[in-house]
Amino acid sequence: MNKKNKKLQIVIHIAFAIIVIGIIVILISKFFNFFDGEVISGDDFNHVYEDAPETEDMDYILPLIVRQEDLKEDDGETTIVCFGNAPFADDRGEEDNLCNMVADMTGATVYNCSIPGSYMTAEKVGFHSGENPWDAFSFYWMISSFCLDNGGLYDDVFGRVPDIDRSLKEITDLLLSIDFNDVDIVVIMYDGSDYLADRGIVTGNPTDTMHFTGAMTAGIEALQAAYPHIRIIVMSPTYAYGLEEDGSYVSSDIKLYESGHGHLSTYVVEQAKAAYTLSVSFVDNLYGTIHEDIASDYLTDHIHLNLEGRKLVAKRLVDAINQYPDPVVE
Repeated sequence: MNKKNKKLQIVIHIAFAIIVIGIIVILISKFFNFFDGEVISGDDFNHVYEDAPETEDMDYILPLIVRQEDLKEDDGETTIVCFGNAPFADDRGEEDNLCNMVADMTGATVYNCSIPGSYMTAEKVGFHSGENPWDAFSFYWMISSFCLDNGGLYDDVFGRVPDIDRSLKEITDLLLSIDFNDVDIVVIMYDGSDYLADRGIVTGNPTDTMHFTGAMTAGIEALQAAYPHIRIIVMSPTYAYGLEEDGSYVSSDIKLYESGHGHLSTYVVEQAKAAYTLSVSFVDNLYGTIHEDIASDYLTDHIHLNLEGRKLVAKRLVDAINQYPDPVVE
């Protein structure tokens, strides 16, 4: 190494050390300034919290990056397929259904394949219709029905489980009728139901379908492999209250369930990380759309969106769609 390069490396190391020290000093200063004076409690704490700036969202909006040979032929139309539970499923068929709002706002053809009462996660590792029929309607198994030629699982479920809501068959029939070669965008949005059901968040296996991020990762990877021309947008849950045993509401930043997997915010943070790893767009609805301070204005109960809540979510989704309407060819 010549002297010039050696001196340059020394300068870089010194500069880096100064930056790190500066950051540490700032953090220490903020820490002591925050706790300077009397302990904040009661009404004083609420006042400080209300006047504090809002938490920044974790939005991560990306264009679709696709190889020339995988590029979908432009047919002049936008086709969107929505997967999820209550946010998309509530009031299906009504004008103020969230999917119908998005269709009206974008002019796109929107297929609503959401399943009311479903979860991102599966209860068991494998699918057995006699033991865990509802897993067929979890995210990964729905994706597998058309990406992995696994549509027969619905014939099995509806044939062997007589007490399953027959209206769900209309949804799965719709799903299996879609030609995903013509689809431009897939949107995924599950509410806080997995948190409320005390289901796992993340594990060492990145595609463990019994965990929130694993189920999402497994489904998205299957979709990316089968249809690389589809842009994927993940919408996080909006705020939801935790529930006590007597049905009363409690902050989901306080309430932990028996297994102690995490608060709702933990689910969303880990979901954002997984979306980043998968290189798909992520819209943070927990901090960027409906957060705890305003949740009571936009929820009908502890979790379901009212009309104004749907409008907020629809706007955020349409903004993400419009930010990168065209794919980037590698």
